Order: sequence, then C-alpha cells, then structure tokens
Amino acid sequence: MIDQENNLLAEYSKETHYSWTLARLIEDHRPAAQAVLDAVVVVSWDWSNLEPASSSVVAAAALRAVADQVVPVNGSRKNNEIRAELLGIATELESQ
Repeated sequence: MIDQENNLLAEYSKETHYSWTLARLIEDHRPAAQAVLDAVVVVSWDWSNLEPASSSVVAAAALRAVADQVVPVNGSRKNNEIRAELLGIATELESQ
C-alpha cells in the first residue's frame, strides 16, 4: 500500500473506534499468513466510494490469497481441483 492509503486507513480506524490498527494487523506472521493479511488489507477499503469494502469482496480476496499460498498453480490434479473450488467460491462472492 502507498503511504496515503496507510494514513487514510489509520485515520479511519481512529474515527470508527476500531480496536485494531494497521501496525497491529501487520505483525510478525508466517509468510503465507502475511500474504492473506496483505490481500485483505489491500481490498478492505473501497477508495472509489471512500467507505469500507463489502464483506464479500474482502472474503474473496482472502480466499484467493489462501489458494495462492496453499495450492499454487500447476500442482497435482487434486490440488488443482481444490484451487479451482476456492477460486470458484471467490468469484461467486465477488459477483454479489
């Protein structure tokens, strides 16, 4: 995220009295867990409307990140089936 986005997200968390801050959200995690958190943070704010993103968009981003971390492209046939199922759910969520 760029600094402006970080600052706006931090200000929003203060204004809405969320108990989390960006600094607490992005702590030491395994790389796979950090990748999922990063994906969620990136899409958690709808910059075009200056409001929080819908929960379905956030959930879809998390599922896509999980798929990337757990079942990478060109894995075994079973892994490809699992990946396709996760990405299918993400697509369904995004269309809502």
